Amino acid sequence: MAAKTPGGQTLDNRSFDMLHQAWMGTLSASTRLAYGSDLGSFRQWSGLGSRPLAASTPDISAFQQACLGRGESPATVRRRSSALTSFFEFAVAHQALSMNPVLGSHRPVVQIGDPSSTLILETDFVERYLSDADRFDDRLSALTWLLACEGLKLGEALALDTDDVTGRPSSVTIRIHRAGGTQKVVLNRRSSQAVHRCVGGRRDEPLFISKPRSTTGRPHQRLTRFGADHLFKQIQGPSDGVMTANALRRYYITTAAGAGDDIDTIRRHTGIGDRRSARRYLAPPPTGARSGGEISQETSADHGSDRRSTNKEV
Repeated sequence: MAAKTPGGQTLDNRSFDMLHQAWMGTLSASTRLAYGSDLGSFRQWSGLGSRPLAASTPDISAFQQACLGRGESPATVRRRSSALTSFFEFAVAHQALSMNPVLGSHRPVVQIGDPSSTLILETDFVERYLSDADRFDDRLSALTWLLACEGLKLGEALALDTDDVTGRPSSVTIRIHRAGGTQKVVLNRRSSQAVHRCVGGRRDEPLFISKPRSTTGRPHQRLTRFGADHLFKQIQGPSDGVMTANALRRYYITTAAGAGDDIDTIRRHTGIGDRRSARRYLAPPPTGARSGGEISQETSADHGSDRRSTNKEV
């Protein structure tokens, strides 16, 4: 039998999901992407069983420790905690709960200058992953090239529309929206080919859609972060775990630094707001957080964008 609050509210998975959908409707598009992923992680955590709305403060603390235990950074866990705080405040306001269980938990402290715990990928591994992605799904191929070889954030890539893409298959320019204005990024040859295949002649649609092609005649739905994560998991990831968007983006940053780009150039190309955050990606990772083999100078050059022509403000 599902648990109930003193007021009689049912605390099972179905009630949680209904409240989740209502809460998501109150958030901005960018916040929905991040917080939706955070709440999904909480919903799937095995420590909750079938009673997510009945979570106690010890449950929240246990979830935070579980996230840290599987390698998530303190900054990520703090963001997940913020998402849970917002969701449970919404639940209390709608009388589904009498108190917010997150308020008594202790969020991890983020040390200034701490290196990112994100896996560092080597070029030979990224080469294999890109080749597999090219054969598996046009969406995964384009996503992987944009993150690993152009330095985009996952949210920036998923927000692209087909009309943001211009040019020929071997020379494509994309238009992205970042703080401070809209920027044009000229893609390298192989990224251009992957993105052009993903467009596939479509117009006035999201670039990344939830299904490869629609046969129903209905408008295509934009691919979500959950959908992107699912795509990344379809191909064998590094030995330490599944492939992630953060690992692919860190590959771009470390490769750019290895090619001689200074910290400010890297920040401009990746949309990172300050030097300290950029340096976290360049600092040595925790022991064992590296996967792959030797870096090939030839391959690195092939993957790199023509940085002299990228990130032009419109």
